[in-house]
Amino acid sequence: MLTTTQRKHNWDTCIVRSQCTNATCSECGTDDEGCADMCRMNCECGCGGHPRGGMDHDVWKACNQARNCRGDFEVCRESCRGNKDCVVRCELDHNQCYCGCVHTALATTQMKHNWDTCIVQSQCKEVTCSECGPDDKGCADMCRMNCECGCGGHPRGGMDHDLWKACNQARNCRGDFMECRESCRGNKDCVVRCELVHNLCYCGCVQTALTTTQRKHDWDTCVVKSQCHNKTCSECTGAYGLCAERCARRCECGCAGHPRSDLSGEWEECFVGTQSCEEAHSDCLKGCHEQKCGSRCELDLIKCRCDCRSATEAEWLMWTECKEKDECGRKTCSECGEDDMDCAHRCQRNCECHRCLGIAADNMDDLSVQECKIKSGCHIAYKKCQEKCKAAEGDEECDHSCLLASEKCHCKCAQTSATETSEGERREIIQHCNYLG
Repeated sequence: MLTTTQRKHNWDTCIVRSQCTNATCSECGTDDEGCADMCRMNCECGCGGHPRGGMDHDVWKACNQARNCRGDFEVCRESCRGNKDCVVRCELDHNQCYCGCVHTALATTQMKHNWDTCIVQSQCKEVTCSECGPDDKGCADMCRMNCECGCGGHPRGGMDHDLWKACNQARNCRGDFMECRESCRGNKDCVVRCELVHNLCYCGCVQTALTTTQRKHDWDTCVVKSQCHNKTCSECTGAYGLCAERCARRCECGCAGHPRSDLSGEWEECFVGTQSCEEAHSDCLKGCHEQKCGSRCELDLIKCRCDCRSATEAEWLMWTECKEKDECGRKTCSECGEDDMDCAHRCQRNCECHRCLGIAADNMDDLSVQECKIKSGCHIAYKKCQEKCKAAEGDEECDHSCLLASEKCHCKCAQTSATETSEGERREIIQHCNYLG
């Protein structure tokens, strides 16, 4: 049996030998780029042993989006952490996925007829699923749709009707179908094509409608299979502690469908508004009285952590938008005299720390805050960070990261507890503020 690498090599060799990149098909017009793409892909997929498929680029595109071929490939490749054999396997899986969609793009009338025939033969309208209660109409709908989508070549999806409905609305499946059908002006082949694209759209949403229990089970399985808790990352180069924890969490994020490409950023302090992910998780658990609810809270925690950590700019935008609202500009503190501008400024800065970064700063002694900043190395860390950004030649995200780290270091010093820390705790603050990736 051929290895994965050999199969990929043979496929690539055939594509070059067959000149698939320059393939032409008689049915394609001079400026029909969609048709030309389908011609090329049919050639490439033929090299992979697939039968000739269709030429309808819109149907292929809808299928590709519904099956999430590209997204699954990115998650798969990210999980490989540079392992070449693993990347090759991901590439082959991606090729199989998009070639499956090439086959789906057959003449729409025949494709729709085959799909409808299968639905009738499979009795999808009357199908039942063991997990559905007698009066659970949403579950019954999902059972029927899984049967129908199976006839379209889709793997079994989820059973959460609310998630499917939200996806369907977000992707505007029904609205796009109505607009498409209206544009057909009664042309039957056109209407059939619109119906097929609509089916692909809602079947894509069936794939996303996994219940909390299903998603938690899939995540747990992936974490174990990927050995996330024993993961090593080349960036850590023998280091331990924060870097090793982030390496494991990056793997966990990949399993949750939130791939990360680096280990930088403020991974330990993730905020949604002024509430940390852990605080939101704790509040969620307080209202739980069943395992399903607990699983949902844990999945929300994973998403919160991974979303924050996969977008440094999201935190930057949140911070700048919060400051621009100027909710702290009129803040007053009882400790400040009428003409004490330094105290008023400290009062407003503390307000920004709390509102915009979630750090409860309440120290009104400006001198002690400045002393803490010096001892904690906030300014030195900021200068070193800027030097690093200059070497990166205009990396705006790097500049934003420096400013945020500096602001957080300042806010930590504006906490009353910061002025009462031991020397060992101060060293910990310095280490934290100096860590910028």
